[in-house]
Amino acid sequence: MDIDSAAIACSALSALELTALRQASKAWRETADAQHLWAALAKQHFCFRLQQGICDRRAFARQVIDFRSALDKAVDMEIEPSTFSSLLLDIAYSPQPFPPLEENGVSELVNRGIHIALAGVFMFSLIQRTLDPSHNWCELLDFVCNKNCKAHKEIRSGFLSRSNTFRLPGLLEELLMSHFPSLRELQPEFGEDSDSPVISRFACLDCRLLSLESSHMRGLRATCGLHFHFFAEEDDAHDVSALVSEHWHKKDWATMAAELSGDWCTAASLNGRRLSSVPGDLQIRFETGGVLRGRGCDEFDPVHEFSITGFWTVEMVFMRKIASNYSADLLGFFQPDGCIRGTWLIDTRTGGFWAWKGSPRFATYGNFSSVPGTEGAWTTVS
Repeated sequence: MDIDSAAIACSALSALELTALRQASKAWRETADAQHLWAALAKQHFCFRLQQGICDRRAFARQVIDFRSALDKAVDMEIEPSTFSSLLLDIAYSPQPFPPLEENGVSELVNRGIHIALAGVFMFSLIQRTLDPSHNWCELLDFVCNKNCKAHKEIRSGFLSRSNTFRLPGLLEELLMSHFPSLRELQPEFGEDSDSPVISRFACLDCRLLSLESSHMRGLRATCGLHFHFFAEEDDAHDVSALVSEHWHKKDWATMAAELSGDWCTAASLNGRRLSSVPGDLQIRFETGGVLRGRGCDEFDPVHEFSITGFWTVEMVFMRKIASNYSADLLGFFQPDGCIRGTWLIDTRTGGFWAWKGSPRFATYGNFSSVPGTEGAWTTVS
């Protein structure tokens, strides 16, 4: 077999097969050690951040060894937040990090039960107030919940079972608030009567000024995702008749705006409870320039409409709900299917919210009873 044919043959082999082929002869060894082959394998096996450092067989093998070592230490609870959260996130993002095993990174984490340990460390750090908002524990947990139904159910169950004992929902809301001061482009304003540095509103709604590249933005997005995972219901998803088409976010602005415009339903989390009554039903018009306008109706006052104004990008949306006696800021992040997961802010109070395209629930029906104990959170801003 000539050299060109050998290279073509090797390009179709797995990492394990290439390693075994090196034993056949010197010629096969040289072909199997070609840098471009292992670089191509790295793209198949590892997340993007780690692909850049793979230049030969040794680097590929070293990466797999490091991954296995990290999992062993995670199983034994030898976890240092500043080190292993990043490495475990790389594993989770990787399509097939443990050749010859075919499982993706998330599946292997869950198979070993590491998601339970991760959730435990996250909740302990939250309770002890030692969780650094810039660390990526939230990003890791959010990604695992997105990709694995079993992990989502077990992590949610563990969180909710401890909620009343350790005030976890309130601590999760504080974690949201801790990210707001870093959103300088939105000109956050601090509460006047507060002893702690909490934000009461944003002077600017133009989310086009923000970038998801910063650690705080990634952390904020992931924390919003956790509110959804912990408190949302299975039906909080697009109606079949209103589904946004696949790869909507890769289309031109006019098509994206047309697909996103229409009726949206929302729900929110507050004090460890899901509220279906607010922010309400929204009718939003997305414009190609990144501006949005709309109106809506919620369960507290189904007779009177509120207005919606704000901005949007392919990645996020920032809306202000303006009712007769209060206003609420809603910062959300688009998901791959076009749903929104985000956070609401009203006069130093915050929590999660999520939105999906669906038929209005409040605008065309009769009287509704308010959700006991939650009215004040939505009537405090003039």
